[in-house]
Amino acid sequence: MTLTQGEAPGSYSVLHDPDGELVSRIPLDRAPHERLARRVLDWPRPHHGLRPDDYAQIAYRLRAHTRAVLADVRLGLDALPDGDPRRSLTRTALTAAVRALSAPVVGTEDCTRFQAHTLCATYAHLDLLTTEHPAARRTRTTPPE
Repeated sequence: MTLTQGEAPGSYSVLHDPDGELVSRIPLDRAPHERLARRVLDWPRPHHGLRPDDYAQIAYRLRAHTRAVLADVRLGLDALPDGDPRRSLTRTALTAAVRALSAPVVGTEDCTRFQAHTLCATYAHLDLLTTEHPAARRTRTTPPE
């Protein structure tokens, strides 16, 4: 991680964090981003209430938060034991999310909805990783029925 002296005494700015040291220490601000995503997904179709720049700004905000959530999903994937059935599903979800985030942001309703959907799906996969899966628990504690 590369730091530089910030403007305030004793403060620093992160310039480069290739290993995700900082990201892994900052808790996600989940509630406001999920609310924003749900609001976007609840818009009536067609939604003509915003200018293209406003749609793009919302899409960029959702996209940036999705990237932060993906960092946690990657950490969760790395922590799963080899035989855990969630590994392949998580790898597939990561691939789909990375592909979705590679699409350019344009100032349209559809693009903004797509970013909202991607964030919600990424949180669903994070939740899957942070709760114990019944099949994983069974393989460690009891033989299958």
